[in-house]
Amino acid sequence: MLSNVRFVCIIALSISIISTNIQAVPTDVYFMNKYSDLRTESCYSCKDQECVVTQADFKYSSKMTVCFRQFPFVYKYPQALWSVIASIGTLNEDETFFKEGIAYGVWKTGPWLGFKYGDNEEWIGLGTKVYELQTWQHTCFTLNMETGNIQLFENGKKSFDVNWDILVTFWKNVSETFTVASPSCWWREIEEQFMSTYGKVTDMQVFSKILSEDELRNITGCIVSMEGDIVSWKYSNWKLIGAKKTSSVEILDWTNDVCKSANYSIHLIPIKRSNQPWGAHTCSKLSGRQLTYDTKEDFDDIVKYLSSSRFQNSSCSAQDKNGYNTGVWFGTNDEDEEGVWRHFHNKKQITYLNWLPGRPYLGSHEYNCIRLHASYTATNSTYSQVIDARILDSECNGYDMCTACIVDYPVRKLFVRGLCQASIFDREYFYNIDLDGSILYMGTSSSIIIFDKKNLEWLWYDRKVNSSVAFSTSNEDSLLLGVNKFEFSGVNSDPCKKVGESTLKIIKFTTCSQNQFTCDDGQCIDMDESLDVTKLPTVWMSQMKTDARSFSRKKITKE
Repeated sequence: MLSNVRFVCIIALSISIISTNIQAVPTDVYFMNKYSDLRTESCYSCKDQECVVTQADFKYSSKMTVCFRQFPFVYKYPQALWSVIASIGTLNEDETFFKEGIAYGVWKTGPWLGFKYGDNEEWIGLGTKVYELQTWQHTCFTLNMETGNIQLFENGKKSFDVNWDILVTFWKNVSETFTVASPSCWWREIEEQFMSTYGKVTDMQVFSKILSEDELRNITGCIVSMEGDIVSWKYSNWKLIGAKKTSSVEILDWTNDVCKSANYSIHLIPIKRSNQPWGAHTCSKLSGRQLTYDTKEDFDDIVKYLSSSRFQNSSCSAQDKNGYNTGVWFGTNDEDEEGVWRHFHNKKQITYLNWLPGRPYLGSHEYNCIRLHASYTATNSTYSQVIDARILDSECNGYDMCTACIVDYPVRKLFVRGLCQASIFDREYFYNIDLDGSILYMGTSSSIIIFDKKNLEWLWYDRKVNSSVAFSTSNEDSLLLGVNKFEFSGVNSDPCKKVGESTLKIIKFTTCSQNQFTCDDGQCIDMDESLDVTKLPTVWMSQMKTDARSFSRKKITKE
């Protein structure tokens, strides 16, 4: 795997530690396993796993700091779910495992730090806090090999501080140098074996000292970026290795992509429908609201989001000689007062109106909704180049267009109700758009759900048993939210199947929180703990009984 590399010198303390404020500058980001087959489980014993590495003879220091940034998509390895891995060390002669080194990983039980030396591999737990998948995680850990002190900083906060003799023992037995650093891989002889992250990685730095707590908080809080003097993201030679060819390098913006605060998210619905009431209703089922903006900055963020290369081939885009155009509805109209444009959800008036020439249309009172018309030129990068982006007014029910939703969370998760405990399928999913522009529900570990446009059915797969499939004939524009009938006869050796029992099951997908009730169509209803059930509509009462939720005459306890 690394045999073409020849080491000619020891690199140590050759780079000054440089600190700069995070700015809107491009940076290399590696999307590991981007094009891998989501229906096929990784071969953890196969040597062709892809990694991003830098290689040379790097010198260990008795005091070190290691930093990196990762955006993990899913947990891997069903027997011991993990999402993040990074390492420094030296491989054995045939390059099948690290004969010594240090690995940081995040399992579903929390973060761990591993030390390999001689025949020993020992791991230290660093707490139980696990950050959400599909969000950027900014991590630094420090190693004082003389005292055994280990500190962990994540996303601007110190999350763990511990002393372990393991670190002192490692220092006494490890070589003076290591030859590989990777923000995405670790090779083991046992269990997970060839570990390769499914997600994005960037900005790995290794320092020959323990940075101050202020520096560590600023780095992991995305306030500053510092170049390591042992390993540097800017100055070290990074490259992809491995035979699978499923990973890629992308150019992202530090401020707007890697370090932007993730307190909300936008989700394109790649299905064309008239605006009302479908748009607002669909976004409500996602526990969000229809796409709106208040300022030019908000508008530009939306245009940037829609420039993602994933949307180029979606039903929301149309090709032309100069590139392609993408359009979506906004949740804004002037039905209450002609020419005064207000959001549906809060009636707030917007003033930034970047109209197409000749708009708004003044000859009719029927053009009461707003839609975006954006033009892009495709590139080889993550985002297309913006040519122009304007708004125009349109009849709310006379034109089919995609919609998009804003959710007040960094991701949109869906939860499954109705699976038996032994089911092979995941119970939590993320709303994603696949590389072809279609909806992809990605389970937290091994399941995916897609819509087959040819046969008009939803297909439910799991990589652990990839010859199995469950399907539903629910409409595409249902987004599967609410109650659906799924046929499980195509699931091989289904542990949930009982003799004589139908394989057609009622499954509910919901975005509702624990204090909300999910209606059959996926809508979420707030349920006050002191709600008097005698005042509820009969249809709600009937549905609660069907869902076997526990309730008393005076109170409802939401599951």
